[in-house]
Amino acid sequence: PILVTNAPYITIQSAINAAAAAGGGTVALRAGTYVENITLANGVNLVGFSGLNLVTATVINGTVTASFAGNVTISNLTITENIGSPIVISGAAAVTLILDNCNINSTASDIISCSNANAFVAVFNSIMQQLGAFKIWNVTGGNLNFIFSFGFGNSVVNNTLSGGRVAYQYCNMLGGIKIGRASCRER
Repeated sequence: PILVTNAPYITIQSAINAAAAAGGGTVALRAGTYVENITLANGVNLVGFSGLNLVTATVINGTVTASFAGNVTISNLTITENIGSPIVISGAAAVTLILDNCNINSTASDIISCSNANAFVAVFNSIMQQLGAFKIWNVTGGNLNFIFSFGFGNSVVNNTLSGGRVAYQYCNMLGGIKIGRASCRER
């Protein structure tokens, strides 16, 4: 039930792969819950059906990994992971990942894990909920930007910044910030 320009696919990953082979595009996900880990591809955007319940109509239960060179936007999705981080940005390629109007939830690890020094991640109008004693974000490289976003949890521990940058604009993030060799600013 995933559409890529009128062709149905059984999994999100098969739709991403088909769109990438065609040079990019948008994978539109129908309302429902999809249980799979996804590896993003350059120029292939993911859009969930929002309906009347906003982002809760389309749920990905798994890890979304970005390690490509290029740009991707994810919008109108709930991403939940019960084992690892829901969002992982790794590798060394210049990745630009935009999360817009998303709910990102985790019970077992950091919500956003970024180890790519060449990454740029922007989180707009999104909610990050940490249901365990972990971080909302753990940045060891790259740039992570939160704009009009909210992060909370039952017992959020210090968010860790040991490389790269994190910027907040008009946000409310619970939990302290543990800073190593990096910069963090709030606007």
